[in-house]
Amino acid sequence: MTATLAVSIDARDEYTAFHSRNVAYYSREIARAIKLPRKVCDDIYIGGLLHDIGKIGVPESILNKPSRLTEVEFNQIKQHPQLGYDMLKYIPYFKKNGILDMVLYHHEKFDGTGYPHELQGESIPLVARIMAVSDAFDAMTSRRKYRNEIDLEYAMNEIRNGKGTQFDPQIADVFLELIEKKKIQIRGINHPLIENHSFLRKRKKISP
Repeated sequence: MTATLAVSIDARDEYTAFHSRNVAYYSREIARAIKLPRKVCDDIYIGGLLHDIGKIGVPESILNKPSRLTEVEFNQIKQHPQLGYDMLKYIPYFKKNGILDMVLYHHEKFDGTGYPHELQGESIPLVARIMAVSDAFDAMTSRRKYRNEIDLEYAMNEIRNGKGTQFDPQIADVFLELIEKKKIQIRGINHPLIENHSFLRKRKKISP
């Protein structure tokens, strides 16, 4: 059921195909790197698949808009964490395994300027802080019609520059180290910097 929901979410936005699976993968690898229990790592993967489920409530004209969003449109996009939470909050498994936290809080920022509740620092659940890094990285490295493809070094620098403001510094460092030490597959873009990573297999061979 979870995988089906994730595919349905991504199918509505042609420019972020596979986004939910990418975020789930990155988040699980971060969780493993900081040695969270296996059960938590598995739940984080599920949360990654579902983190954008609230976008089902956002008009497709906004999700697929071929240019930058207006302020009004962006405010509609910003409603998706709460919409997703409201869709899933009555499912017992999601209530007790932190998945609702990932859905609701993955756009909170470490400095308290995120949404929907402007949580700050460690008041943001750890699982959501992990997902925030994964979500931002994949959003940057996914091709969008209104911009050129962003390369790996640029995306990594954006994560570095966001430490302490957008991202938990420790989580950001863990993720960057995974990339630098080639312990993680980079998904979402084709770029010489990535193609030279021997650990990266062709997309069609990458398992979910």
